[in-house]
Amino acid sequence: MSVRIDSSAVAIREQLDATLEERQITLCNSGIIAISAGLLWNLLPKIKNSNAKGEYYLTDLVELGAIAGSACGLAICPESEVAGVNDRVQLAGQGRRSPTGWVIGRCAQRATVPRRE
Repeated sequence: MSVRIDSSAVAIREQLDATLEERQITLCNSGIIAISAGLLWNLLPKIKNSNAKGEYYLTDLVELGAIAGSACGLAICPESEVAGVNDRVQLAGQGRRSPTGWVIGRCAQRATVPRRE
């Protein structure tokens, strides 16, 4: 991720495409983007796949918006507030930190472990 001095985001890059300077930034993109519909439809056709993997990245909207003169703010929050969940084990880990071994064992057996408050 590239960030201006005023803490606005100017680009989000994959590790393979990042410069050495960009790799020093420790922020991680949560994947959450809010953008006006008009700006979105204007910028979507400008997304290209000219990167190391040859893929199209919606995160390029940040850089394209900056080039077009639109500001892109960012919010910094704990990883636990935006962490993705791909399976039952990760779901259990998000809501319950202990005893982890028991939770992982139950989830592996396809049980749903409710979150304890």
